[in-house]
Formats: sequence, structure tokens, C-alpha cells
Amino acid sequence: MADKKIIKPFFLTIEDEENLSKLLVAEIPCIRILDDNRWDSPEPVIKKSIAECNSAFVYLWNTQRTPTLPLIAVGSAFQGPTSGIVIQIMRSRVVEGVLLSGQMSVGFSQNNSWMEDFSKSVVRIATTLSASTLHAIGGDLAPVRTYLVGEGARSFSSAGGLLKHVTAETFYRVK
Repeated sequence: MADKKIIKPFFLTIEDEENLSKLLVAEIPCIRILDDNRWDSPEPVIKKSIAECNSAFVYLWNTQRTPTLPLIAVGSAFQGPTSGIVIQIMRSRVVEGVLLSGQMSVGFSQNNSWMEDFSKSVVRIATTLSASTLHAIGGDLAPVRTYLVGEGARSFSSAGGLLKHVTAETFYRVK
């Protein structure tokens, strides 16, 4: 069970994912971007950027601290971890012209200081991309600062696109 959790919701476009990937790889050279956590072989599918991934779920892996991933066989496939030693990214996506939120999240044990440091570094780097503050539509006019909003997502909203929390009927615009 995870003693600590880090969750950072965001609105990111493909362009924002590309920019985030470049920043992560530049600052954390041992980071690997995994396309999903289930693969056809025991070798994880590694991509150069989040934007290149096919899956709605991407995982960030610190190969310096964990040179090999623990895998389990699931039928003819292999499944890697979803937390603890990787950071899960549930990607934003556009559905019917609305950009749905994504999030990065990880849970890890209290005594796993390297995972805490890795996770905080990833969130710190991602936060440098945040281009705007949100305001809920039809709700409280106070700024919403819980989401990271990439430049592409800001442009999407400024051009009239709606931003929506993936599971709640809450819509946002940038101001």
C-alpha cells in the first residue's frame, strides 16, 4: 500500500506533451517514457516522447534507480508496474471538441525517498509549462490553480475550446 501519493491534474495538448517530454529528458537523462504498462514482450515499449505514445496511459521510469522493471506474465503479454517505481500519466484527450483533463500520479512507500525526489522533480518540471490559470464556467469566479495548463491547452481555450474535468461536469476557460 502507498504511504505517500502525488497527484497533479493537467490540461495538455499533443504539443504540450512534446514540450514536456523534451524538458524531462533534458533534466532527467535516465528517464524513460513507456507506452502503456502492458507489452507483447518482456521489453517495455519505450518512446522518445509522451506524444509518440499510442496508449491513454504513459509511465515515467527512472532507470538509474530501477534498472529493470518487475513484470508479470498475463496470458501472452507482460505487465509492468502502474505505481511505486513509475509515475502514471493519464493523458488529456479531445472528445467532441472538448479537451478533457489528464493527470500524473504516483503512490509510493514512506521510506522511498528517491521516488519522492523523482516524482517531485517531474512535477516541478511540468509546472514550468503552466501557461495560465483557469476559471470555472458558470461557477465561482475565483481562479482555479490546481491544474497545470500547457501553452497548447491555453491556446485551445483562448480560441473558444472548452476544458473539462475528465470525470466531473465542470468546464473551464483560461483567463
